[in-house]
Amino acid sequence: MILRYFPVAWILVAQLYGQALTSCVDSVWIRPVVGNYCGHNVNFITLKLGPNGDIYALGSCCAGCQPHLSNHDFLNLARFSKDGVEYWMRSYPPYGFPSSVIDFNNNLLSVSASNEAYIASSYYSNPESSDSVSAYVAHCDASGSSIWSAVFTDSGVSMTNVRDMVSTANGDIYLLCTCGSTSQPYTSHVTLVKYSSTGEMKWLRHYGRDEDHFSGISLALEQDSAIIACGSFSSDGRPTIFATKWTSSGDTLWQRTINIPGYDEAVFGDMTLDKNGNLIISATGYLFVLEQADLVLLKYSPGGDLLWQRSSQSRRAAFLCVDSIGDIFSSADSAFLDGTNSRAVTQKWTADGLLIWESTYAQMKTGTGAMAMGRDGNPVVVVGGAQSMILKHDGLSGRKIWVADIPDGWVGRRGLLLDDSGNAYVALEANIGGPTQLLKYPRYSTALFCDDFFAGLQASWRNETDSCAWVWDGSWPAGITTSLSGPQRSCVLSVGDTSWSNYVFDVGVRGDSGVDKVVRFRERDESTRYFLNFRGLWDGAQSIILGRQKDNSETILKIVPWQDSPGWHYLNVACMGNRIGVSENWTPVMDYVDSLDPIFAGGVGLVCYTGLFGSCKISFADVKVSELVPGDADGSGAVDISDAVYLIAYIFSGGAPPSPQLAGDANCDRPVDISDVVYLIAYIFSGGRQPCVG
Repeated sequence: MILRYFPVAWILVAQLYGQALTSCVDSVWIRPVVGNYCGHNVNFITLKLGPNGDIYALGSCCAGCQPHLSNHDFLNLARFSKDGVEYWMRSYPPYGFPSSVIDFNNNLLSVSASNEAYIASSYYSNPESSDSVSAYVAHCDASGSSIWSAVFTDSGVSMTNVRDMVSTANGDIYLLCTCGSTSQPYTSHVTLVKYSSTGEMKWLRHYGRDEDHFSGISLALEQDSAIIACGSFSSDGRPTIFATKWTSSGDTLWQRTINIPGYDEAVFGDMTLDKNGNLIISATGYLFVLEQADLVLLKYSPGGDLLWQRSSQSRRAAFLCVDSIGDIFSSADSAFLDGTNSRAVTQKWTADGLLIWESTYAQMKTGTGAMAMGRDGNPVVVVGGAQSMILKHDGLSGRKIWVADIPDGWVGRRGLLLDDSGNAYVALEANIGGPTQLLKYPRYSTALFCDDFFAGLQASWRNETDSCAWVWDGSWPAGITTSLSGPQRSCVLSVGDTSWSNYVFDVGVRGDSGVDKVVRFRERDESTRYFLNFRGLWDGAQSIILGRQKDNSETILKIVPWQDSPGWHYLNVACMGNRIGVSENWTPVMDYVDSLDPIFAGGVGLVCYTGLFGSCKISFADVKVSELVPGDADGSGAVDISDAVYLIAYIFSGGAPPSPQLAGDANCDRPVDISDVVYLIAYIFSGGRQPCVG
């Protein structure tokens, strides 16, 4: 009998399915990760958090394009501050140890409470053949200098592939490997090795028969007292799951071979331990007659007894994490075996196996790249597909706290971590060359609204002219397009209301030559608003006009010269009190204070206006409206000492400017200078006045 689990909370699941994006987020900072000696970018990034909040990044790179470093690849370990400052980068192993090292993969990293790092990876030691794979492991101090390193190859085999690694509080290392030979390509066994903190091999244990084939295995440490290995293995070509638990001395406590009833075969997904030492396993159960793959969750006691089993139809298992009270979060792909109906799914289960909520992104998303849980109880997942993205969910309700699109040409693998405050760090690797990027995302989003138009228009938009059709134009970035003919006609989309006060309005716009590019902001009602007109008239009269409309009367507030050009123009409009700042293509073009008759709140609008020219074809893309927090120079959504540090780097060290510039002007005296730093420090530490609002 196949156990199908339909929870009481199915109504909440239905409400979250296909949920529209409610909030998007920009990265707080972006840093390139370029390896020492490398002619190529660093790949296969793994991220770990240090005890003081620093970020450690481990990746591998090919140095083969350097003539004096042919047939030698490197592991590169870097340490960054939480503000993105790179403290150091070190390369391992040193050139000539061993004489030839190529193709590091499955890079593993652990960081101790004293900021010491443990790294491990597999490599080919013979550049002419893939039939020579060894495991490399090293222990580094807080400055990245090697304390000791070792190469491990299991006896009687030519291929020792590292699969997972964990370290204990006293510096011992457990290394989990699959071992076999290319002469018997579909056979292998599992080897668990324990190293002391000084690099001495304390013991090794084997699991499985040489005629079996092991894959997808993972390790978990139970309070330094026991070690558990799980994964998939096949005998006679039928995949199933195993779990084995050893003491810290290497004695076997129990072993389980898990054949899930009702499924033709089962493939291991992930494993995790809760605070009580219970083991949770995710797997994919396959039913070939129905062409169906189901997510299966199993929970075992510390003694190896099965506590419960649950399944979720048409889901393929990806990653697991557990929160402080034992609730379980699973990520999966929703798909049939033929690949149809493919979507990314995040689920929450209680410690007793009740499905609380399920959140599914409505667009085609596949291939969950990573999943992490922060102390705030809110999970973050990285998913791929037609448009890769990063999502942070509210752990209680499943609501998406924020969504960040991954630019085309980049991929997020398992480089993901959350710090103690709930900020997310993601490593994105380039598919088309170039350095890997390390990005930081804030705990919460300050976005009031966003729409990338990938799914057409969100329901929140108001189409003020029903005769106008706005359609996705199929371009990248995804945009909506409308066109009109005839003099002085317009099409208008609007969103938001008077609850929107201090904010930043970002939008991309592209129009035919000679077409005015018009946006509205702080639109209180049909007759009260500001507008910006990027004029591109055919007669050469090109300029940016800032205007105010009240009671159907327009007042021109400021005009600055501007040169139109083909392609996309990215506009940034910042409103803080009675002050308006405008940037075009990330260059400031206007700073204006409306001291006579300011409008303090209202939504935004997109306009296609034919004017005297008689026709209009225009596209808009990537609309985002974010709350502007005065003094929030680094864009984290909060004002703290990191904003003062950010401003000091900008003023004295050529660091990145506040975005928008208005956010860094804490005392509202127009320029961003050292007086804003002094103002922030007084506010944060001495009870000074809050950063100004106008």
